[in-house]
Amino acid sequence: MAPRRYTDDPVSDLYYFEQNNSSNGKFLRYCQGRIDAIVSRQAMMATGIIFITFLVSPVVAMMCTISVIIGELVDCMFFLHIIHNYNANTVRKSHITISIITGAFQSLSISVCLAIPWLASGPDIRFFLLVFLAGATLNSGVAWRYNQTAISIRFIIYLLTAMALFIHDIWVDGALTKPLIQDLLGASVLIYILIIFIRFIRNNQSSRQRSDYAMLKERVKSAKINLALLEKERETRQLAEVAQNSNDVIIFLKPTGKISWVNKTFTELFGYRPLQAMGKDPAMLLTGPDTNRRTLGKLRLSMQKERFIRVDIQVRKKNNCMFWIDTVLTPLKDAEGKIHSFVSVSRDITHSKKQMSDLKQARADAEHAAHAKSTFLATMSHEIRTPMNGIIGMSDLLRQTTLSADQTEYVDTIVSSGDALLQIINDILDFSKLDAGKLQITPEPMDLHKNLHSVVSILGPNAVEKKIDLSLKFAKNVPDTVMGDDGRIRQIVINLIGNAIKFTPKGAVTVSVTSKKKAQLNCIEIAIQDTGIGIPADKLDHIFERFTQAEDDTTRKFGGTGLGLSISHLLAKQMGGDIIVTSEPNKGSCFTLKMPLKSVDKQHVKTVEKPSPQSGCDLQNTHILVAEDNRTNQLLLRKMLAKHVGKLEFAQNGEEVVDMFINTPPDVVLMDVSMPKKNGMDATKDIRVWEETQNRNTVPIIALTANAFPEDRIKCLNSGMTGFLEKPIKKQQLLDELGQILPKFTPAVKAANKSLPMRPP
Repeated sequence: MAPRRYTDDPVSDLYYFEQNNSSNGKFLRYCQGRIDAIVSRQAMMATGIIFITFLVSPVVAMMCTISVIIGELVDCMFFLHIIHNYNANTVRKSHITISIITGAFQSLSISVCLAIPWLASGPDIRFFLLVFLAGATLNSGVAWRYNQTAISIRFIIYLLTAMALFIHDIWVDGALTKPLIQDLLGASVLIYILIIFIRFIRNNQSSRQRSDYAMLKERVKSAKINLALLEKERETRQLAEVAQNSNDVIIFLKPTGKISWVNKTFTELFGYRPLQAMGKDPAMLLTGPDTNRRTLGKLRLSMQKERFIRVDIQVRKKNNCMFWIDTVLTPLKDAEGKIHSFVSVSRDITHSKKQMSDLKQARADAEHAAHAKSTFLATMSHEIRTPMNGIIGMSDLLRQTTLSADQTEYVDTIVSSGDALLQIINDILDFSKLDAGKLQITPEPMDLHKNLHSVVSILGPNAVEKKIDLSLKFAKNVPDTVMGDDGRIRQIVINLIGNAIKFTPKGAVTVSVTSKKKAQLNCIEIAIQDTGIGIPADKLDHIFERFTQAEDDTTRKFGGTGLGLSISHLLAKQMGGDIIVTSEPNKGSCFTLKMPLKSVDKQHVKTVEKPSPQSGCDLQNTHILVAEDNRTNQLLLRKMLAKHVGKLEFAQNGEEVVDMFINTPPDVVLMDVSMPKKNGMDATKDIRVWEETQNRNTVPIIALTANAFPEDRIKCLNSGMTGFLEKPIKKQQLLDELGQILPKFTPAVKAANKSLPMRPP
């Protein structure tokens, strides 16, 4: 590996320098040096051979030549092999060891070359041979730093050769003769000179290496600095180009807050030329009467605190036109962390502000419309349920009287029509909630088997009436208990099975329940297969759309609003499931409800025991106060309760019910919510306050309301009511509610009411 000339790439030069001066690199340079110096060595050897030819004999010279050539061949052949096959990363220790051996062999060949004429000629040629040996030693010493071990072996061989030859002469002469002493002294001087010269060469080489290394490192350091400066300059030019041509307004400010530079967009947007803006305070130049002074104060404070800030602010153009900008102010610091300037990046957001304002107004309008829609639905629900309460309630009472066959048929028709109308109202309310995303799903541990058996038992009479076989089958792997919304799942399945029965003139409806394990969940599939009229293929894609029936005359034949499947589909989606339908006209349909439900332990299922009607509760001695402003509903409640309770009183409005309660506290209050003067919730709150101030036991208050939304129930219970019943109300439903609530309150209430204080005048 020859030394590399320095180039314009200092990093590459340093790399090659370190490679050349590594242990392997030095060894390769030693090999290359031995090859490069072969001509000069052989020239010196040829000179010596010529002298030996004339001073000793041609035969001795020939022998010396053969010895030298053999040594050079062994040494140089190995070096040529190393140079052509290896580099600084592949040289092995064995190569260095072989170089020591070949070097020793080559040194011995030179020693033999000197020993032959020394022994053949005697003292006349001795000094010449010593000088020749010194030259060989000096030639080896030049390569000391590249292969110290091999050179040290050469030095030892040359020294031992000289010592051996002198010892031989002393042995032959039998004493130290004057010429021998002179030669010994001359040899000593030569050795001394060699040591000084080789040391000088070695020190000079080491000093030069250190100097070159330091110079190269300095060049690399300077190159990196220059590169960084060039990169910084390039980045600065690029940033300046970007800033100048940016669509955003860019302003550079001095630490004092004065403008030092603006880009072209500033001129285009504000109308000021750069020279008109330089040195000006932007707060004075660009603000107008509508500029928010608090926002300006925030900008000034951020500059004082040397902080980043982003604000929206109204500013003024040169033509006094006001508009909105979004501006970002950023402090720029030098290497020592000191602020040297600020940069402000702004863009026109007037259009965005208008869009946001329009969007806000549109949102307010939408919320108002949604509120109006909810209010309308609540009002319609209340207004429809109030007369429905009279129709269904009175029909229920009439059904309990003695009637002829025709009269019974008429009453049944009224009841079924009322129930159908009530179902339509409930469907519309449910769909409006689902459509607005406000219908809540409440997953709780539920008994899936019990849920579905209950649905089948409810719809069983409908199937029997049509002489249809209704069956329920469970696969073995279906879990008993899952986490789901019991009521909503029941609602979907009732709808699907009810439809199957309704659209099946004859045959069977089969409910099959299967389960597939998927990760931590069970994919429950409830398939309702019927043998009914089926659905045409071109109608399947629209079957779940609102107010849609398979055929135009389906509503006339079978009834319904076309909302049932739509509600069921939306409910299934909201619970993370889906409803899949397959059908063939005149052969039947299969609706499959798929839901991912997590299995839970059966012990977590809440069991609610339904009280038997009036069991354990004697209403004969019960005092009931009814708050109801509608005379039809008053008559209905009077007819429902007159034969069952001891005392029944009526209040016409909220204020009257509070007064009557304070004068004569009843055992239970049936409270209408929507009443004149004071509504039922406010009346309930007043009653609860009076009970607390008088240290009275709580009297149960049951809401009887036509407000059927879930939030209405929550509001009633939060106001202090104990129970909640939706209108229209049936007699048995009311008696069941009283039978469930009264046993929990009546003993304490009656005990407290034995000595009632008179109302203060």
